[in-house]
Amino acid sequence: MYALDMGYVSFKLAFGNYDVWEARHGKEVSIAAQDSKPARKEIFPDYKAQRVYGQTEVIQIVSDLRKYIAEESTLPLCKIEGSEADDILACWKLFNNDGIVTQDKDYFQLPGLDYTLTHEFKIYEKQTVLDKCSNFTYPLAKQNFALYQMLMGCTADNVPRVLGYGKEGREQVADLLKAMEHGSLESALVSMFEDKILLNAKLILFPYFIYMNRYEDWFSLWCEGKYYDSNNWTDYYKLITHNLKPNTTQAQMSLWDF
Repeated sequence: MYALDMGYVSFKLAFGNYDVWEARHGKEVSIAAQDSKPARKEIFPDYKAQRVYGQTEVIQIVSDLRKYIAEESTLPLCKIEGSEADDILACWKLFNNDGIVTQDKDYFQLPGLDYTLTHEFKIYEKQTVLDKCSNFTYPLAKQNFALYQMLMGCTADNVPRVLGYGKEGREQVADLLKAMEHGSLESALVSMFEDKILLNAKLILFPYFIYMNRYEDWFSLWCEGKYYDSNNWTDYYKLITHNLKPNTTQAQMSLWDF
């Protein structure tokens, strides 16, 4: 079965072949996650600030397609207020072994996820992303991709970089690799970057950190490698399944097959 990131699919299929794709593969879709207004904007108003509806013709086309999908699609859509599509699918992946259809590198922060699938079902490998890292950031990115993203920021989402440049950045990465080896990552990060790293962690990590609010030590959990334990996300997963619409394409196809 496949789990679709509708943000990505919308972009890749914005030029007329979405209906064909849905007819061919809709039966195999377990969830099609959609974006809502991100709660991350509440803590960082400039989050994705450069993505303005109607700013370009392409963005307008994609926005219209997303609206069409929401109104007409027969796929099992899921939309949760405050969550983005990748928040939903990240949690879904913790409980299911479905292939994620996306070319969004952010998913590689999930433990054990080494590849995703494009809409043509070609493999998009994590190693392809790692190979684009600089020599001094590669070891860190390979060991902890989420940390790499927190440090480097994300131009696509307008998340600021906190890692220094040149010699400063190299020394910071070297110190963080040592801290990871000795189990002192949290203290090292806070010492180097103070509140900036906590902000970026909230913007980068998914499932979205707000569902960890019952754990005051959510950042400690992440630093200790326990953030993605499925037990932490049971309530959010229940919310996803509650908001998941039926796959009418699957029902129709099954009827036709019969």
